[in-house]
Amino acid sequence: MQNNLHIKCLKKVIGENYPIHSIIAFSERCTFKDITLYSKDIQVIKRNDIHSAVGKIFNPIEEPIISDVDIQKLYDLLYPYSQVSEQVKQEHIDNIKNNYIK
Repeated sequence: MQNNLHIKCLKKVIGENYPIHSIIAFSERCTFKDITLYSKDIQVIKRNDIHSAVGKIFNPIEEPIISDVDIQKLYDLLYPYSQVSEQVKQEHIDNIKNNYIK
């Protein structure tokens, strides 16, 4: 549910002109329990497996899906969203724990 909300918000910010793929990455400190995926379009991985997961989606030999200019535009657009205080991060974690983890 959390990831679906993230994707919805991401589409709202960047629009519908760019491909979005759902990769949920956890740190190496996490231990996966019994995970059941209900969609073949979602990958749940450890952070060290990101390169491999992205490689399954995009073939580096093929023509790039988006240009370097578009990548820079997306970076500039999304970068401010990654600059949040520790307090905001903790509030986000607390919200998830209170609303989704029972």
